[in-house]
Amino acid sequence: TININSADSMTGTVEIAEYVANQTVNVAKGTLELKDNTAVANTHINVDAGAGMSVLSGTTFRGNSATTSGGAIYNAGALTISNAEFENNSTTTGDGGAIKINATSSSDVTSISNSTFTGNTTSLTSNADSGAISLRVGKLVLNNVTFDANKAAEGGAIETYTNDNYVEITNGSFENNESVSAFGALGVFGRGGVNTITDTTFESNHANRTTKTPNASSMGGGAIGIGSEAKVVISGDA
Repeated sequence: TININSADSMTGTVEIAEYVANQTVNVAKGTLELKDNTAVANTHINVDAGAGMSVLSGTTFRGNSATTSGGAIYNAGALTISNAEFENNSTTTGDGGAIKINATSSSDVTSISNSTFTGNTTSLTSNADSGAISLRVGKLVLNNVTFDANKAAEGGAIETYTNDNYVEITNGSFENNESVSAFGALGVFGRGGVNTITDTTFESNHANRTTKTPNASSMGGGAIGIGSEAKVVISGDA
């Protein structure tokens, strides 16, 4: 376990050795900078609310698992991720097969760009949502992010919920994502602001798959499910 909790330096650089399993990085008051690493086999990053802006760049998270929420990352603060790959991460009972976001304020931003989420899953039998990213509190900004073949009980790739969050998606791609119940790719329930989806494609996503029709669902939201009070603007080539 690596702990970054120095209030003096407010910075910490951690190198996660490739192919070394069972590592935990706890970011309390410092700042995590992680670049060009591969985190595999139950390596887990926890970003606390008191941490500074943590930055993950050029990093691969593969085959990590958490018992509860956030198979690779649990973020309670501010986080920037770029040029990253999240592959085959999972949770046993909780939400967010790759990432769980539960910040202290809706103004805390998790920004992800030029990254891919492939084959991440939550438990398909415990009502766990969000095969790739679960957003409870905070703002999620996605730019040029691909979600492929992620699975969950609900919200195959992403699900947002509670009043204190919203999501902005630009130049995204959702393909072959699947949920057991509803919202094959994306479930939007956040009421913290206007959710926007711009120039984003949805193809061959399924919810409660009883048909092979692309973006199909027998319960609603084969591609996208929108809560009754959520505000969503879809534009461009979405």
